[in-house]
Amino acid sequence: LALPGGAIVAITGLPGVGGITTVFLGAIVLSFCCLLIRKFGAAIVMLSVFSICAIPLPLLGTPGFLPKVLIGISAGLIADSVYTLLRRREKIAAIAIGAVTMPIIGLEILGLGLLFNLPGVEKFAKFLTVPVIVSTVIVGALGSYVGYIILNKLRNTAVVKRIQA
Repeated sequence: LALPGGAIVAITGLPGVGGITTVFLGAIVLSFCCLLIRKFGAAIVMLSVFSICAIPLPLLGTPGFLPKVLIGISAGLIADSVYTLLRRREKIAAIAIGAVTMPIIGLEILGLGLLFNLPGVEKFAKFLTVPVIVSTVIVGALGSYVGYIILNKLRNTAVVKRIQA
């Protein structure tokens, strides 16, 4: 999910664009997963697998950073909890999943980076200001809403009906 963001940074030369893209795409996938599977644990499994795959890559922190798995599990737990609390109102649940989970992932990366004294975490700490967190909430909510729209477009397909049966 962060690779398109990295590609955009390489093309534009603007480092902030990569984070925005990553948050937006991550929120789409996360809300789509929760709304499609509709079971507690779907986001935990998805983000756990993603974070395990991200261990050797510069996603969710530096390569080789094993606490990435903790970030994935806790973020999945938060997304699943938000969905479970709001599942009767699917659109609000979708928006809340991205708006709540995406900034928390950033704060978890910062907290674990400071705890384990990762190189470069000081730069990230200076970057993570209130306007950045607020924009992460907004972009996460927008991405989750797009995930909701995509699922609604696919809702009547045979694949979605089989998954949700």
